[in-house]
Amino acid sequence: MPFYEPPKAVAVVADIFGRTPHLEECASWFARDAAPLIVDPYCGSLRSFADEAEAHAAFQAECGLERLTDLLREAVAGVAGPVDLVGFSVGAAAVWRVAAEIPGPGRAVCFYGSRIRDYPDLAPGRETLLVFPRSEPSFDVQALARSLRGRPNVRVLRTPWLHGFLNPLSVNFSPRAYARLRKVLERRNSESLPAVP
Repeated sequence: MPFYEPPKAVAVVADIFGRTPHLEECASWFARDAAPLIVDPYCGSLRSFADEAEAHAAFQAECGLERLTDLLREAVAGVAGPVDLVGFSVGAAAVWRVAAEIPGPGRAVCFYGSRIRDYPDLAPGRETLLVFPRSEPSFDVQALARSLRGRPNVRVLRTPWLHGFLNPLSVNFSPRAYARLRKVLERRNSESLPAVP
């Protein structure tokens, strides 16, 4: 079974860095027949941050998770037909919340959504893949993954990489993970990302 088979519409939700050329490239891997709809904390304004701490401060001051989730809801409401949701970091938490509110037929993919831990009781109404990092400094990833495994519509994958592994602006960026995901999505084959047992 392929790791991900794209629908006609995909909404991709950015992390604290917002819309970047790398996010646009990564978002294009999830699309098939149309350009992906990118939802970001700064409403399309390209931002440049010195580091993750500065990006985090800007995100908290200018958007926050509640507003980002609202932006995703608005974006999904404007799409006719099935739409897949893909989120990175805080964007993954927004996707997790919206997946519980707005059922499929689209799917959801959440990459290293550490804030999902704040909403462990949500039940997504669409097929949802949670891609967690190996570990997080602020909570036990293994315990969260274990608590979410086996739920209806939820599949959990723990990777050997750290939070931010797909973002070149993150200190945890992994060129190997980035290349691996690109290969998996572009080939649309049965290959998948490596998992932590």
